[in-house]
Amino acid sequence: MFDVNAETFRSFEAFGIAGALYLLVTFSLVWLFRRLEARWLSYLTPLKA
Repeated sequence: MFDVNAETFRSFEAFGIAGALYLLVTFSLVWLFRRLEARWLSYLTPLKA
């Protein structure tokens, strides 16, 4: 296994990139599920009179 900290002593950059990727995946999934939820539960919205 490749140890970034032992090889380059740049652990901050490695954790920063990992955190940015985590945020990208998380916000993308949240956006996707909000869109799907709005679509699948649209029949529950009250009708406009």
